[in-house]
Amino acid sequence: MSVTSTKKIRWKAGGILLLCLLVLDFGVYFLLSDNRTFQIMAMWGLSILSTIIMLAWWVLGSGGSWSTKAKGIVLIGIVAGAFSMTLRVDGYKGDMFPILAFRWSATPEEKAAEYRQQSAGGSEDAPDLVIREEAELTDWPDFRGLDRLGVVSAQWGDADPDWQASAPEMIWKIPIGLGWGSVSVVDTALFTMEQRGSKEALVAYSLEDGHEIWSVSHEVRFSEQMGGDGPRTTPVYHQGIVYAFGATGWLSAHEASNGETIWSKNILKENGASNLMWGMSSTPVIYQDRLIAAPGGPEGEQVQAYRLEDGEVLWKSGSGNASYASPVIRNVGSKDWALVFQAEGLYALDPENGAVGWSFPWSNNPNINAAVPFVNENEVLISCGYGVGSVLFEVQARGEEAEWVTEEIWSSIRLKSKFNDFIVHDGGIYGLDEGRITCLDLDSGRRLWKGDNYGYGQMLQIEDRLLILAESGEVALVALDPEEFKEITRFQAIEGKTWNHPAVAQGKLIVRNDREMACFDLNLDYETNLTKAPEVAMTSD
Repeated sequence: MSVTSTKKIRWKAGGILLLCLLVLDFGVYFLLSDNRTFQIMAMWGLSILSTIIMLAWWVLGSGGSWSTKAKGIVLIGIVAGAFSMTLRVDGYKGDMFPILAFRWSATPEEKAAEYRQQSAGGSEDAPDLVIREEAELTDWPDFRGLDRLGVVSAQWGDADPDWQASAPEMIWKIPIGLGWGSVSVVDTALFTMEQRGSKEALVAYSLEDGHEIWSVSHEVRFSEQMGGDGPRTTPVYHQGIVYAFGATGWLSAHEASNGETIWSKNILKENGASNLMWGMSSTPVIYQDRLIAAPGGPEGEQVQAYRLEDGEVLWKSGSGNASYASPVIRNVGSKDWALVFQAEGLYALDPENGAVGWSFPWSNNPNINAAVPFVNENEVLISCGYGVGSVLFEVQARGEEAEWVTEEIWSSIRLKSKFNDFIVHDGGIYGLDEGRITCLDLDSGRRLWKGDNYGYGQMLQIEDRLLILAESGEVALVALDPEEFKEITRFQAIEGKTWNHPAVAQGKLIVRNDREMACFDLNLDYETNLTKAPEVAMTSD
């Protein structure tokens, strides 16, 4: 009589190995809890490594028969195949965590295309848009509003709103094409950029009801799986003209009344520059008669000034590789500078001729700088992500030749602004440290408190309140209080991943992401603030 031996699987050994790997994974997870981006990147790597190790154990060390091992691998393949056939990756969050959706559900782009077909907006026979030439304090004509400060010239009523009990009145909500920039608003018109199939479009909408007024486009599409497809910048309105900068380098000027193109050029190709991994994301800034942009390119030509009238190049200058932060015009040391946060650090250029006056090195391993700098007289505050943080430094002109020099005051890893701009108010710095709202002391850089996690959203200031558009599409109102974190209220404004900056014009909050755009009435009071422009309250008492 013959006896057939059966090879037993060493489940205990496999369980111990799996437990050890889980301990390692969770240990690294908690060790990197202060840096969400590195945390998720490490978990991706460890998950892949753990899977390979467990498969190797199954094949080489489990002790089972080859037929049993084969059945196990086939079963794993079936589960993986079913997962792949059922779900798709609809982009990634700011911490690089994937967003999943059922494969049979319509994509945001398909929904937007269907909406445009049904609404038939932007008729060629529609009359020209009547819009005032000069923007007023109630408008939002630029990226982050007037002077790019992210400050609204308005006040709340006597009492804080309770959006849980009664959310702000929604005036309209519409599907929109892919895009990660914000909106500019003047008079009754709203301007934004979006991807429409193979075309990158600049679109004018009605602020009153959200219907399309006109659109103009280039036959181009920027695609990138991690950040998402579509344009990244915000249109700039100036004296009846709208200036747009696309993700692949198209810079153009258009009549605000009807979208008619005044001039258009691809400044990447013109300057022999390569595009960035996540596309052109810095909104050009206007100074007097020129538009200053940072396309990158050969040494000494990375930043350029274009004449507003016809797009002619007035000067080329700069140093360092291009990055993602939008340039700003700020007065430092009693002189106007174009501040450009390049890949290696902050550069100050004379906006008249492009001469580099001073610079401050500040960067991270991937050379990604995306947050707008803040300035108070001769002090400058900048911040970046990927484990580096913030720095406050002083700029002075010294010696007989009045040479500009910089000197660090403090630096802190407690506020890492990955691609999220921050607000400075009454001695406190308020920003999203890898998604979690944080307040630092302006004088010392010491962390005063750390609050809730809003993801990789954006914020602006309304009086003594911080309005945060969270990555989840929620809008929260937080007290600008250096003593403690206090969320006043919140409501769900739009659905889906939201990295776009909010805008407030004429008492209306406009929010958008890569799938929808909505307008809400905030019931703000402008009357008492109409005599002055927004200010940056950086000094402490």
